[in-house]
Amino acid sequence: MSNSNRTRYAIAAMAVKELHPKMMRKLAGVHISAPTLHGMIERNTFGIKEILHRPELSLVPTLLHSGYDMFDESLMYKMMSFFNIVRRPSKNWGNSPTGLHQTTLGDDIERLRKRRNALVHSPEPQLSESQFEEFFDELYEIAQRFDIHLHQSLSENRFQDEVIRKKNQRPDPETQAKYIEALEKVLEKNKEIEDYVDNHFLQIFYGRDINELCEETRNATGEELDDTVWINMFLFRVKDKRKAVVNLRKAIDALEQSGDREMVVTDVEESSILLHLRVKKGCFKQTDNLRQEILYILTSLLFYAKDYLEDNLQVVMSINTVKGKLQLFSGNS
Repeated sequence: MSNSNRTRYAIAAMAVKELHPKMMRKLAGVHISAPTLHGMIERNTFGIKEILHRPELSLVPTLLHSGYDMFDESLMYKMMSFFNIVRRPSKNWGNSPTGLHQTTLGDDIERLRKRRNALVHSPEPQLSESQFEEFFDELYEIAQRFDIHLHQSLSENRFQDEVIRKKNQRPDPETQAKYIEALEKVLEKNKEIEDYVDNHFLQIFYGRDINELCEETRNATGEELDDTVWINMFLFRVKDKRKAVVNLRKAIDALEQSGDREMVVTDVEESSILLHLRVKKGCFKQTDNLRQEILYILTSLLFYAKDYLEDNLQVVMSINTVKGKLQLFSGNS
């Protein structure tokens, strides 16, 4: 791994950790006051407490004395999507926009989420020069739209200026390590599988949450094994994301996915490449079964995009803690 690639990743990580939540907090603040949101959460009108982890619940009282200052990007996203604090995204919450013309505030919130997830799930803390430029070009465009909405395009506190400052900073090695570690702790990936699929050498990583679910499900029985879990499957080392996604989407449409399969692919998007999986809990009861289902999915799909993927592929899997809940409560919010 080159030092330049690592430095670029660290700079992007600093933008994600500092600027993403700052932008979301300010946007939320002009639409709904923190004390008002506190009251809505306490009434639990929309079932928001169902998806908050214990540490997140402990931060809810801070809305009364610290505003949104203690809420990180993940928690801000949950608030904004559940309570529709801004206009819904073009494809609804939990789905990334697919076109440049989709520029509602909700679309840009989804873009921020997608960018963070791609960094968090990256098996290695590195960004190429082209990836770095793409990352900050998109963030600058999002910041411009936020500035217009917040009526701060002519002020001295424009987000677009902060994006430029973040991009041009040169953190020392100690600061780089701090921010890289902060992102790596979100998922705590472990390599679980190495195998070959259609001439691709695969390294498959599970996030900590996948391993925890396997342990939790080991002694489960009955109807609980048919419960649905939404899984993110990220593919890294992709040569042409756009063409790969087009071909993978065709492959998903052609794939025979009967109702009795434990793991089903529902969608794919660029992020490097992100496959959305709907999985029965019983799939996690035996690690060999989980492995077989993963390899079946990859064997069924990768052939269609092989021209746009590198020979050595990295796959990172984690639980999508929001998607299923968003669908469950979308009728109420």
